[in-house]
Amino acid sequence: ADMVVGQVYDDPQLKELMAISDRVDAAMEAYGQDRPYIPMAECAAVSEANLCDFQCEVWILNAFGVPFEEGALAQEARENRWLKDSGTPLHAVGKLLEENGLSVRRQYESTQEELQTAIDAGEHVIVVVDGEILDGKSQYTDDELCDYHAVVCLGADASSLKIYNPAKGIAPEEYPAGRFMNAWHEAGGYM
Repeated sequence: ADMVVGQVYDDPQLKELMAISDRVDAAMEAYGQDRPYIPMAECAAVSEANLCDFQCEVWILNAFGVPFEEGALAQEARENRWLKDSGTPLHAVGKLLEENGLSVRRQYESTQEELQTAIDAGEHVIVVVDGEILDGKSQYTDDELCDYHAVVCLGADASSLKIYNPAKGIAPEEYPAGRFMNAWHEAGGYM
């Protein structure tokens, strides 16, 4: 058994997976098996080169006028395993913003009212949605096949949301509120 433990801790990917597993186990024990929890091993990854969260965080840093060098930011994200080939692990969304002096809070199973409150307060809110539902390609998600995708919510009213979607380009676009809410809730209401 000691040899296996040593091999796990010599492999950075296995070490990270073990740490994530320990956190999930602790959360499930604390809250009970029926409590929803963030899928720690999943990544926001539905844009070119699986960079959707990275692009969202860069967009927010630019919006707040925070100086940075994009190459150094990408290197920092990769070195800290906040950005992998498969995308950004959901638990790491916002890490680059924190490292650059912005305040970040994370919520899972958030409500529409909580999102609206954040938007009304002038916050730029990164949310994780099912990319296929947001794009209108599907109306539901198989729990095992969610296309986790990060976008930034900038404004909302009863019929639509203004969103920066890195898969669509630089300019924010309007999305129907019903489709957005369905895509957001299918991905767990993470913000």
